[in-house]
Amino acid sequence: MKIDTEGLVACSRRRLLRLDATGAERACGKAIVGHGTAHVGFASSESVVRAPFTLFNGGTSGGVTRLFVQSVVDLPDPTTLVGVAKVVSRHGGLEADLWLPPILEGDGSVLDFRLQIGRRFMGRGGQRSYLTASCERRVLRAQFPQLVFRNEAHVPGVPSQTVLGGVAAIPC
Repeated sequence: MKIDTEGLVACSRRRLLRLDATGAERACGKAIVGHGTAHVGFASSESVVRAPFTLFNGGTSGGVTRLFVQSVVDLPDPTTLVGVAKVVSRHGGLEADLWLPPILEGDGSVLDFRLQIGRRFMGRGGQRSYLTASCERRVLRAQFPQLVFRNEAHVPGVPSQTVLGGVAAIPC
């Protein structure tokens, strides 16, 4: 897998924090590289809300590609949240570190998410793609040696971190 941002418009985290979803799409639409939805659970009320989000190219500098995850959630007032994924190429693959801001001072937790990444753009004299992958033997294999979820809100009864791993095989 490879991420290519050369020639793709970037948007800043600071700008995304000031905008609602419509404003961000208008101001940074050329930097959008994907969309998704997450479910957020709240410990105090045991409620769950659906939170749509948009992925924005934050550019590449020093070998690190930044991807911003913006969601506007009613908590009970509309609140703009912007997370940051830092992606680097290591050992022939991609490694990502995602930071999400505390939701309602740690009361909210992401329960699950789905996303689609896909963006074609013009750069260096031709059409390019934000994310590309090779597909050997008609199966794309993605290995997740370590997914770490940290209890940064220090919720009692929740482990300080949970570590998961695995492999996904997708026909192509």
